[in-house]
Amino acid sequence: MYAFQRDEKNGGRSWGSSRSNGKQQQIICINGKTVLRKCVCKLDYFGEYCERKMFCKGFERENNSSCVQCNANYFGALCDRPKCRNGGEEHAEEQRCQCPQPYSGDFCETLKVEDVYRFYNTKAALVGPLGILTVIPMLFCFYMCEKKARIRQVNRIQKSWSEQRKASIESAHIASLLAEKA
Repeated sequence: MYAFQRDEKNGGRSWGSSRSNGKQQQIICINGKTVLRKCVCKLDYFGEYCERKMFCKGFERENNSSCVQCNANYFGALCDRPKCRNGGEEHAEEQRCQCPQPYSGDFCETLKVEDVYRFYNTKAALVGPLGILTVIPMLFCFYMCEKKARIRQVNRIQKSWSEQRKASIESAHIASLLAEKA
């Protein structure tokens, strides 16, 4: 069995490798160093691979290494959970908030005008075609009802005129008289 350690200067990551019974395991410490196949984290980091950051207010710690007080917008015993606002939810794997539209920012606290426009324009783009598909048939029905009503009105006047005068009058003439009136 053997172990070795190599530091990468970019990002402070440390790779450790160990061989046990012919099988090779690789341990990646994100914010710390690999010592005997385990990660030793830098100050304010914890987790199996030093992947979580503590956002403690000040340097004071409890006996169990938990924070005495958290920075603004963080909570939990280790001050590692963000307080997401406006319906945002904490990401399952990362220490960040997943914000609902049209909110953005680290804690879903920002409401930008362009985000609001984009949000509602997207909704309009989705709902607009449905609106058109309902308005056009309604307008067609309205037009057909008006046309039928106009024909019934002309027929009613023609019938009334014929009964009173004992003479016939063309429906086109009645329609033109009604059009002048409107």
